Amino acid sequence: MIVDTSIVFGLASLTFAGVKDVVLKRQATRCSGSGTYIAIVGTVWMLFFSLFGLSQGSLPVHSVLKLGLIAGTFSVSADYLLIRSLRDLDAGFAVTIYRLNLVPAALMAVILLAEPFSLLKAFGLIAGVIAVILFCGNRNGHPHKIHLSTGALICVVSASLFRACMGIVYKVASDSYTSLASGGIDCHQAWFLGLQGAMWLVGGTLVSFGEGRPRWTKDDVITGVITGLLICGTVLFLAKALAIGQAVVIIAISQMSFLVTAFLSWLFMKEHFSTRKTIGLACAIIAIILLSIATE
Repeated sequence: MIVDTSIVFGLASLTFAGVKDVVLKRQATRCSGSGTYIAIVGTVWMLFFSLFGLSQGSLPVHSVLKLGLIAGTFSVSADYLLIRSLRDLDAGFAVTIYRLNLVPAALMAVILLAEPFSLLKAFGLIAGVIAVILFCGNRNGHPHKIHLSTGALICVVSASLFRACMGIVYKVASDSYTSLASGGIDCHQAWFLGLQGAMWLVGGTLVSFGEGRPRWTKDDVITGVITGLLICGTVLFLAKALAIGQAVVIIAISQMSFLVTAFLSWLFMKEHFSTRKTIGLACAIIAIILLSIATE
């Protein structure tokens, strides 16, 4: 079986995201302000792509500017709200709700973008949903002890919807990219992605002042730079995948980054693999296989 190029790009995005999640997990447990961290990530993200755009001697056209700002707003809002929700919600519960953005994303892709839907894709999405619930849910092993804060619940549900909307904007924007199918990167794509980093910088700066911590610590800078570079890889390959693939398939696959996170956590942090996690990982692999076959 020859794997579709969009699936290869999607898996590359998944890999970068999985490594990023390990770093983000560490950041979420620290006491430093999330706004400062977001601002540093945004700075790296913005510079990485905008410098490439400038090297091409071109500035963003109106359509790229508009879509980049919209995608950036959805992106920074989703990640900030997720980080906020983790302060009051059980981590497994919050991450599960967030990763289930593959469901609203699929619905929007079918309804708004008129993407084809099949029984095979349905089975792939169902397997993906089961994988998310099994792997991410109830990490503390006590479902009845999950603390539900109304404000935090609204935050994580909104984060999930915003992440789904971001993926759809990526797909809409991909119609303007002419070099993605050949594996290249053009100035329009660079500006589209760089503008999202700028939104992270602006949003993170505003949040940091609101938190009363407009201070960049050494640890924040190191973690933020690493995360920023990993996000650059994540969004670049996500954009490439969505430019030539279907949003229903690619967005669902992109939410399986816990495959990489779990492996790295087991390898370096000696985290235990429960039966529940093992079944969840198996379901995730089945979901990716089914969705890959559905693109043929």
